[in-house]
Amino acid sequence: MVLITDYTGGGAVGTPAVGRLTGLQLMLGPGVMFTGRQVFDAVVIDHSPEGIPIIEFTNLISQSGNFFSGDTAPLVCAALS
Repeated sequence: MVLITDYTGGGAVGTPAVGRLTGLQLMLGPGVMFTGRQVFDAVVIDHSPEGIPIIEFTNLISQSGNFFSGDTAPLVCAALS
């Protein structure tokens, strides 16, 4: 999974950003996966010690790809056991 972020407000704390997740995010078995592209509104909430903005997603703008729509809790528990 890759996160690409556009800091539309310059990257200062409290400013808006847009985050895009692409690729395989989670695979629990054949046909049970989250893969594709998701775009989120976000806000800068902090900075790392190196000065990299840390964002928090606030709203899903769009998504395309293969996103399992069932209950994932039993699948995650089975995968972890």
